[in-house]
Amino acid sequence: MPLRIVCLLLIGLILAGCSCFFPTDQKPETNIPDNWNSKNSNIAEKSEGLPGLVWWKKFNDPVLNKLIDFRNYALQKQAVYLLNMSEADG
Repeated sequence: MPLRIVCLLLIGLILAGCSCFFPTDQKPETNIPDNWNSKNSNIAEKSEGLPGLVWWKKFNDPVLNKLIDFRNYALQKQAVYLLNMSEADG
């Protein structure tokens, strides 16, 4: 048999053999209370401005706010430095 046919048969056997390792899809069991209502949950129905713009403020954590402010300040300083360097290069 030509090598091409043997390779195709081997690839087919390998792919067919892999299919026995995957479990069949089954819907997971969920335990949702009967009185649960999505309107009562804390899910925002409308986004406030751009999604994810100030996501960390929802935690009301002053330490996290300071870290983010410091990161933003450092990125701003780095951007100004890079801009100045690119202008100096001409």
